[in-house]
Amino acid sequence: MPPYGGKNAAVGCSTHINTPEQENEARTAALYKLANQLEGVIVDGSTDMVIREKNGTITSDIEVTIGTDTIKTTISAVPRGTWRDPYGNEVCVWMKTTRGSDWEWLKELVPILFKIF
Repeated sequence: MPPYGGKNAAVGCSTHINTPEQENEARTAALYKLANQLEGVIVDGSTDMVIREKNGTITSDIEVTIGTDTIKTTISAVPRGTWRDPYGNEVCVWMKTTRGSDWEWLKELVPILFKIF
Protein backbone atom coordinates (compact mmCIF):
# COMPACT_ATOMS: atom_id res chain seq x y z
CA MET A 1 0.00 0.00 0.00
CA PRO A 2 1.31 3.47 -0.76
CA PRO A 3 2.82 5.05 2.38
CA TYR A 4 0.59 8.12 2.50
CA GLY A 5 -3.07 9.05 2.51
CA GLY A 6 -4.02 7.83 5.98
CA LYS A 7 -7.68 6.98 6.38
CA ASN A 8 -8.50 9.05 3.29
CA ALA A 9 -6.89 6.39 1.10
CA ALA A 10 -7.54 2.69 0.61
CA VAL A 11 -6.51 -0.21 -1.60
CA GLY A 12 -9.03 -2.55 -3.19
CA CYS A 13 -8.13 -5.74 -5.06
CA SER A 14 -9.88 -8.05 -7.51
CA THR A 15 -9.12 -11.64 -8.40
CA HIS A 16 -10.99 -11.36 -11.71
CA ILE A 17 -7.78 -11.11 -13.74
CA ASN A 18 -8.05 -10.02 -17.37
CA THR A 19 -11.81 -9.50 -17.24
CA PRO A 20 -13.77 -6.31 -17.86
CA GLU A 21 -15.01 -6.15 -14.26
CA GLN A 22 -11.62 -6.45 -12.53
CA GLU A 23 -10.95 -2.73 -12.15
CA ASN A 24 -14.54 -1.90 -11.17
CA GLU A 25 -14.50 -4.63 -8.52
CA ALA A 26 -11.17 -3.38 -7.15
CA ARG A 27 -12.45 0.21 -7.02
CA THR A 28 -15.66 -0.85 -5.30
CA ALA A 29 -13.65 -2.76 -2.67
CA ALA A 30 -11.53 0.35 -2.09
CA LEU A 31 -14.66 2.50 -1.71
CA TYR A 32 -16.10 0.18 0.93
CA LYS A 33 -12.81 0.38 2.83
CA LEU A 34 -12.83 4.18 2.56
CA ALA A 35 -16.38 4.36 3.89
CA ASN A 36 -15.43 2.12 6.82
CA GLN A 37 -12.27 4.11 7.58
CA LEU A 38 -14.25 7.35 7.57
CA GLU A 39 -16.73 5.81 10.04
CA GLY A 40 -19.56 5.77 7.55
CA VAL A 41 -21.44 3.25 5.50
CA ILE A 42 -22.36 3.09 1.85
CA VAL A 43 -26.06 3.85 2.07
CA ASP A 44 -27.22 3.59 -1.51
CA GLY A 45 -25.31 0.43 -2.34
CA SER A 46 -24.13 1.79 -5.64
CA THR A 47 -21.41 3.91 -7.15
CA ASP A 48 -21.56 6.45 -9.93
CA MET A 49 -18.61 6.49 -12.27
CA VAL A 50 -17.77 9.27 -14.69
CA ILE A 51 -15.27 7.96 -17.21
CA ARG A 52 -13.38 10.32 -19.48
CA GLU A 53 -10.17 10.53 -21.40
CA LYS A 54 -7.52 12.81 -19.96
CA ASN A 55 -4.07 13.24 -21.45
CA GLY A 56 -4.47 10.06 -23.46
CA THR A 57 -5.44 7.86 -20.51
CA ILE A 58 -8.83 6.78 -19.26
CA THR A 59 -9.56 8.10 -15.78
CA SER A 60 -12.64 8.01 -13.63
CA ASP A 61 -14.04 9.78 -10.63
CA ILE A 62 -16.15 7.61 -8.36
CA GLU A 63 -18.58 9.06 -5.87
CA VAL A 64 -20.33 7.20 -3.11
CA THR A 65 -22.72 8.45 -0.46
CA ILE A 66 -21.82 7.58 3.11
CA GLY A 67 -23.64 8.48 6.28
CA THR A 68 -23.14 8.70 10.02
CA ASP A 69 -26.18 9.10 12.26
CA THR A 70 -28.48 11.31 10.21
CA ILE A 71 -25.80 13.27 8.38
CA LYS A 72 -24.96 12.19 4.85
CA THR A 73 -22.27 13.40 2.52
CA THR A 74 -20.68 12.35 -0.73
CA ILE A 75 -17.09 11.23 -0.82
CA SER A 76 -15.37 11.46 -4.15
CA ALA A 77 -12.35 9.23 -4.69
CA VAL A 78 -10.04 8.85 -7.64
CA PRO A 79 -7.66 6.04 -8.57
CA ARG A 80 -4.05 7.03 -7.89
CA GLY A 81 -2.38 3.81 -8.96
CA THR A 82 -3.14 0.33 -10.27
CA TRP A 83 -0.89 -2.73 -10.14
CA ARG A 84 -0.90 -6.52 -10.35
CA ASP A 85 0.45 -8.46 -7.40
CA PRO A 86 3.82 -10.22 -7.94
CA TYR A 87 2.14 -13.60 -8.34
CA GLY A 88 -0.40 -12.35 -10.89
CA ASN A 89 -3.37 -13.38 -8.73
CA GLU A 90 -4.88 -9.95 -8.09
CA VAL A 91 -5.22 -6.54 -9.64
CA CYS A 92 -5.21 -3.78 -7.04
CA VAL A 93 -6.12 -0.11 -7.18
CA TRP A 94 -5.17 2.59 -4.70
CA MET A 95 -7.83 5.26 -4.29
CA LYS A 96 -7.67 8.54 -2.41
CA THR A 97 -10.53 10.85 -1.52
CA THR A 98 -10.66 14.21 -3.22
CA ARG A 99 -12.70 15.73 -0.38
CA GLY A 100 -11.26 14.05 2.70
CA SER A 101 -10.69 17.29 4.58
CA ASP A 102 -14.34 18.31 4.01
CA TRP A 103 -15.49 15.03 5.56
CA GLU A 104 -13.19 15.45 8.56
CA TRP A 105 -14.57 18.95 9.12
CA LEU A 106 -18.16 17.70 8.86
CA LYS A 107 -17.56 14.95 11.42
CA GLU A 108 -16.26 17.56 13.89
CA LEU A 109 -19.25 19.81 13.24
CA VAL A 110 -21.94 17.15 13.84
CA PRO A 111 -21.59 16.95 17.69
CA ILE A 112 -21.67 20.75 17.90
CA LEU A 113 -24.89 20.90 15.87
CA PHE A 114 -26.53 18.26 18.06
CA LYS A 115 -25.67 20.29 21.21
CA ILE A 116 -27.12 23.48 19.71
CA PHE A 117 -30.39 21.88 18.68
